[in-house]
Amino acid sequence: MNISPIAPFIKWAGGKRQLLPQISARLPENYHTYYEPFVGGGAVLFALCPECAVINDINGSLVNLYRQIKLSPEAIIDAVEQLDGEAETDRKVFYYAKRAAYNEKMMKGEYDVELAALFLYINKHCFNG
Repeated sequence: MNISPIAPFIKWAGGKRQLLPQISARLPENYHTYYEPFVGGGAVLFALCPECAVINDINGSLVNLYRQIKLSPEAIIDAVEQLDGEAETDRKVFYYAKRAAYNEKMMKGEYDVELAALFLYINKHCFNG
């Protein structure tokens, strides 16, 4: 059920956005569930907007981000807006502090809203983000 395409909200290496015409041409016209083993930025998923989808990726932080968006979208928006609002005049120092906080949470295995927001923030503010 293609309602209207949604653009990926995160940059991801190996994105399939350029391949959408070729991928779409090879999909069956009818299917019950869309399975995406390598969701990344979700270009194919968002272009198709299927009624039922199962997504996965090897990157646990990325999967956590999608899970938190599904479960707590308002909390993610609030957390990211807070990060953007906290950015000091020295953005480089702020970025590295947030990256250190992200790495610490990863070491502890704290897959939560804060980790998801930090992951998204780092993705958007890193080199080429």
